[in-house]
Amino acid sequence: MSSNPNVPLAPLEAPAAPTIVGALDDATGLILASNATAPLTVRCKTGDISDFDDFFVVEMADATQPLLVWVALTAPIQLSETPIPIPDRFEITVPAPPGGFRHGFYQLRSVQYLNIGGVPAATGEHSEPGNFTVDLLSPYSDPSFRDQPFAIMWPGTLPVGTPIDNAYLALHGGVMFQIPQNTFVPPPGQWALGDFITFYWSSVMFPRPQDIVSPAGGIPMLQTGNTAFFLPAAMIDVSGDLNAFYTITDRAGNVSRPSFIETRRVALIDDPERGTPFLPFAPAPEGGSTDDLINIADYLRDPEVVVRLYNNHAPTLDRLEVQWDTQPFGPLGMPFTSFPQTFIGMQAAIRGAYTQTTVGPQSVPVRYRISRNGALFPSFDKTIRLDLSVGGAINPGDPGTPNINLNLAHVFGAGSTTPDVLLPAHADQQVRVDIVLWTVAVAPHPGLSIIFLWEDERVGPFPIGTAAGGSTFSFNIDWAVVARHGNDLKTIKYLVLDPATTNENESPSTTVDVQDAVVVELAKAQYVAAIAGRWFCSDLKTRTPGTPPVLFGEVYVPGDPRMALGVSLTLTLSLTNTYPGLPIGTFPVTKIHPSLSQPDIDNGITFEIDYMPDLAQAPRGTIVATYETVLSNGVTGHGEPSEIRSTLANTHFFCDGTNIPSS
Repeated sequence: MSSNPNVPLAPLEAPAAPTIVGALDDATGLILASNATAPLTVRCKTGDISDFDDFFVVEMADATQPLLVWVALTAPIQLSETPIPIPDRFEITVPAPPGGFRHGFYQLRSVQYLNIGGVPAATGEHSEPGNFTVDLLSPYSDPSFRDQPFAIMWPGTLPVGTPIDNAYLALHGGVMFQIPQNTFVPPPGQWALGDFITFYWSSVMFPRPQDIVSPAGGIPMLQTGNTAFFLPAAMIDVSGDLNAFYTITDRAGNVSRPSFIETRRVALIDDPERGTPFLPFAPAPEGGSTDDLINIADYLRDPEVVVRLYNNHAPTLDRLEVQWDTQPFGPLGMPFTSFPQTFIGMQAAIRGAYTQTTVGPQSVPVRYRISRNGALFPSFDKTIRLDLSVGGAINPGDPGTPNINLNLAHVFGAGSTTPDVLLPAHADQQVRVDIVLWTVAVAPHPGLSIIFLWEDERVGPFPIGTAAGGSTFSFNIDWAVVARHGNDLKTIKYLVLDPATTNENESPSTTVDVQDAVVVELAKAQYVAAIAGRWFCSDLKTRTPGTPPVLFGEVYVPGDPRMALGVSLTLTLSLTNTYPGLPIGTFPVTKIHPSLSQPDIDNGITFEIDYMPDLAQAPRGTIVATYETVLSNGVTGHGEPSEIRSTLANTHFFCDGTNIPSS
């Protein structure tokens, strides 16, 4: 027997190991991965003989090391500063280190110190160690990488390529999937008790809460052998390409990467029937049309692609997108409930589809595609001719914009060396136009011609012939062109034409100053028409009945007291055609009244304009009328240009019943 009162007669057991509040179990001390960055609450056992003012410290050691090295996690914490009943357990908060507790296996113990003069004693008594486990690695992962779990396996009743349809679901009641067992080699990512599966049946390829079809709490995963999961027919309720995949969650809450995806077509409704898109600007062969060309004029109007109708439409699922040749599809529209569906705003795709490097049209297929919940159903191709080319210098800008590779046109009055200024001395004489031809590709060559524009009036064409790039190409225009547009600042430009294309290569504009060179402007001629601004077949009169009848339109020139007796008055019509099957023009029509009488001066003159062959040259387009006469003061007077829109043909034939030539 010892005589020392400080030495026990027999060794006492150390206090029980501390435990962690919120641990999944006390045996392992495993905490949720989401709590690894949060403070720990450690519940420590007090000694059998404790005092209220004893101190406690929590220590931790790495349990994977052969020699445990204990490190204090807290400063000494006093049980109480005032006398209290001694509790059996005492909770201490341990702050998480920066970045949180690292993945690993640890041990915790508490150390209890006596209070010596307000400070802990030099040595203390430690408790038994308890386990503390931090698991931050998900299934199928180790510290260096995260692998993807194996894909699900389809039942033998659904071989590759077999869709899931109503007949299959009626026979089998759903689909029985198999989830392969976890064969991951590194231990952190292997199967562990408590692993469960979350199964997704989705139209997208990433996990979304709304796509979970497994029961709440998941599917317990087997350690060996495949884990079965039955997806009932009631949960397979939409058509499309559906994706089956899963994640594995361990006890600590670590979630694996989504498994490899298996996709299968679900066909609960009939597939949409294939149709063909309709392009209003290239309607052929609809209605017998031969127009299958989209040129720059069409491009500038923002061509439409129309999906008029297809059978087996699914209003809540079907979405449409359009593709020009090999350009990307898109954008994908929203589900729709009615037809037709019209797509516009595709000019970037149209530009990208035109890849031809020579002048002229290129065959381009246009198609649409139905996206039904991820399942894609392409239409038949509609092949059109697309032409965004121009003759002459290549345009580096967007189609239809003025071509900066074309030099400016300049005009000179008779005998003048000053460009782009016309004076009274130049009146009633021809005006010279000078154009320095371009020197970039494609070089000037025979076959090209130039249309000159004074304001919007077209003059020409003027064949370029053998003129070389860099040379000055000159031609004259009649003063009447200038006079029709009056004085002040006017805009001129030109168009380069190539017979290989219907497109016109437009130059930048030049401003011309007409300084009182056009002396007198007279009132506009008036078209005898029922509706102002439009000339219809119904406005024509019959000179001679028959098949076909001889028709004519009337243009009235107002009288003016400044007109002179006995002089002639000349009416000139300028016709421009926009009907694609006939030449554009312009086409001049001239009528002369040989001698003005006093009634003519007082009341005006009505001219008869033959429908054939004159007005029929522009069944659709514009007609500009002006007239000219010498006034009583000896100055030439010109009628202001008078424009009307021509609708001088029916939808399928000319006003006199004759057929319109096919384009």
